[in-house]
Amino acid sequence: DWPAVLQGIFGDLAIPTTTALSASSPYYLGEMFTYDEAKAKQLLDEGGWTQGDTFTILYYYNDQATQDFVDAIASYLAKVGMVVEGVY
Repeated sequence: DWPAVLQGIFGDLAIPTTTALSASSPYYLGEMFTYDEAKAKQLLDEGGWTQGDTFTILYYYNDQATQDFVDAIASYLAKVGMVVEGVY
């Protein structure tokens, strides 16, 4: 739930987007992804993901907001069976 993650960590300082481009960009294509736990599990199964395997997220900044962001992503990925390790 991308908007909830951003709101919870950054408050009103972040604008949710589903692409690498902001909504103000002329190349912005609109809503491309939605949070769908069942679809994520299906795609992982189709891709051969083994439940319990570890997925590592490397991050450069060690500030609290970055750690919270990685923790939030890890929490959502855990819901679809991915074990996530955040590495600074």
